[in-house]
Order: sequence, then structure tokens, then C-alpha cells
Amino acid sequence: MFLRQLLFDNFTRKANQEWNRKVIPASLLDQYKELSPQIEDCYKNATHWHGTGRYHYDTDGQSKYDVVNTDELIDVFERILTENGLKVHDDPWVKVNGRYASSISTTEWRMYARIYAELHEANGEHIEITYAKRKQIINYFFYYTLLSTPLFALYKGVVAAFDKTRYATKGQDWVRTINNTVRSKGNAFTDLLKIMGECESTIDNNYGILIGIDGTDIGQAKINPIIGMFETRFTGDITLERITHFEVPLANISTIKDLLKKHKVSKPVFPIELCEIFCSTQPVRFFHDSARLPAFKLQDLIWHYKNT
Repeated sequence: MFLRQLLFDNFTRKANQEWNRKVIPASLLDQYKELSPQIEDCYKNATHWHGTGRYHYDTDGQSKYDVVNTDELIDVFERILTENGLKVHDDPWVKVNGRYASSISTTEWRMYARIYAELHEANGEHIEITYAKRKQIINYFFYYTLLSTPLFALYKGVVAAFDKTRYATKGQDWVRTINNTVRSKGNAFTDLLKIMGECESTIDNNYGILIGIDGTDIGQAKINPIIGMFETRFTGDITLERITHFEVPLANISTIKDLLKKHKVSKPVFPIELCEIFCSTQPVRFFHDSARLPAFKLQDLIWHYKNT
């Protein structure tokens, strides 16, 4: 517990130092003052988060883990609107009753979901006003996992979650829905850490989208505890009714509002930059609460032994 708290304190100290050096334009602060009550209301209702992007390369199957067709693009956001929310898809990292199942990947930690949203930023396009850099965030969650998991369970769980065969096929196909140049260098785990911390999208004009979700009473799959420390897999669709709000870069707000209007969907949409300001001023439960981060439990060890 002491080492985890030390890790948390070191992370927040560095993040706060960087945040305090940022110069936030007065116009943005004016918008924040106007919208912060609405942002707070949405955050109170969001139990989970999903990070995605505006565009993906298409796939030839029923999952983001199938063969990627880089000649075709999917408008992810418009599909969410036309299909009434997020749909489950085949997931090679989730087993139910011994078989791989369909699910939607979410997390209780907005900061963790932001990693996935930022993967979709087009090459060279980055949001400047963020609390902590993506690489800092992924390193924090990685080292927290190391400090929270018994050694033999960590080894067994990592091997099961990131075995080379599965990563080299399904994992890389998922990454190539965002970046069509990614190739494994042979070490599945270190490859993934580098991708999560540094990868950008090769799709022009792509950008990240954060989705707040009211996950109350949506079914959840039991998954590998290493992944399950920070991720929740919903086994049912997440309808638009369950989506509390959307967050996109300030530069893309008007486009997203126009699409919502076009499809007659009434949902709040906020600039990610304003939400970062909001999170930086709130109690840590909104953003990076060390006390709420999970520790490995005995039942997880038993599940590990039987299922990995």
C-alpha cells in the first residue's frame, strides 16, 4: 500500500507541476465558467467511460480484431448515432464459460479511457490542455499493476493476456484499425506499452472521443484480472439512452453538434479541454483516485488458476 501511495503521489506531483505551467486562454476559461455546472452533472451520472475516435479503418469481420481493410474508413461517431449506441463485438481477451465472447470495453477511470481516445489523434495533432501526458498515465497504471499483483499471478496473467500469438494477430489488427503502419518487433508486452503511450492515427483529420456511460445494471463479463483491474467488459449493448455525454476536442465541437442535430440525438457534448480543467479542480474521485484503484483479491487468484 505504501509503494502504491508513493507512486500515486509522484504521478500527481509531476502532473500538477506540468498543469500549473500551462497557459489557458481567457476565452476558454470563460467557456469553462459557463459549462462547468453541466459538466459536473454529467460526471455524476457517468459510472464508466469509453475512449474511441472519429474514424477507424474498416475490418472484414464482426470485430475490431478481424482483418483490417485500410482502403475503407468507418465513421465511428456517425455509426454510434445510427445504430443507437455502442454494440458488442467479438473480443479475444474475454472468455465466458470457457469461450471467447462479445463485449464492449469500458473503464471506471476517465483518465484510462483518455489513453484510448488519444490513440486516435491524427499524426502531429495533439490536445495541448490535458492533465498529465498519455505516456505518464499508461506508465502509472502499468506500475500500479506491478505493485498490486502477486508475482506468480502477474506472470501467469500477463502471459495469458498478451501471449505473442494472440497479440501478433488479433492485437495488431486492433491497432491497425487506427494506425496502418504498426508492426510488432517481437515482444508483445513492450510493443503494447509503446503503442499505448506513443501511437498516433494515420487517418487524416482523425481525433479522439470520450464517451460517458451510465453502466448501472448492464451485464459484465468476468475477465482476466490483470486487464480487469482497470477495464470493465459489458456484455450488452450500450444504447444512446445510457450515454451521458460526449467529449471531443474543441476544434471539432461544431462538427459533432451538427451530426447530433442531423440524427435528431439530444446529448451534451463538451470540449475535452474544458473537461480537463474541470477534472483538475475536483476531488480525485473524478479523475485518478488512488483509494478506489483495485488490489488483487484471493478470488482473482482462484479464477486465474482455473481460467488462464
